[in-house]
Amino acid sequence: MENRPKVKPKLTFIDIITEAAGWIVMTILWIIVIYTYKSFPDTIPVHFDVKGVPDNTGSKLVLFFLPATATLLLTGMTFLNSYPQIFNYPIKINAENALRQYTLATRMIRFLKLALALIFSLVYFSISEAATENTLFSAWYIIPVILLMVFVPLGVYLIQASKHK
Repeated sequence: MENRPKVKPKLTFIDIITEAAGWIVMTILWIIVIYTYKSFPDTIPVHFDVKGVPDNTGSKLVLFFLPATATLLLTGMTFLNSYPQIFNYPIKINAENALRQYTLATRMIRFLKLALALIFSLVYFSISEAATENTLFSAWYIIPVILLMVFVPLGVYLIQASKHK
């Protein structure tokens, strides 16, 4: 691995807001799961076919899997974001471009963390709707939304990173 400069990007207002928003969404998800847990039946749908019909059920304890997994992922991404010099970059990092590239990359990670928190929340609400209202999994929009929430920040980052070589 090449010896990259170890420069710590300064947080801007947008970085602080994005970081806080991801953790706020995660905290709200935990509160909602804990608060609504008793209202669910003991068995809930946990997997759905393409048409939104439940094809597997499980214990309502599965509901805690969503915020727990998301919290672990956000924590790991937060830790990783402290070491931008180990990231993969689309351009060669040198002393002149390191600060700008690290700033862009860590910002992208923050946006992805927020997207992840929102995605897990969306999945929770879709499952809870199917479990409590005995409806089909009406989230036909989930896959396109997830793809947009992941690939838009990535695309914006790649465009910005290539402009600031």
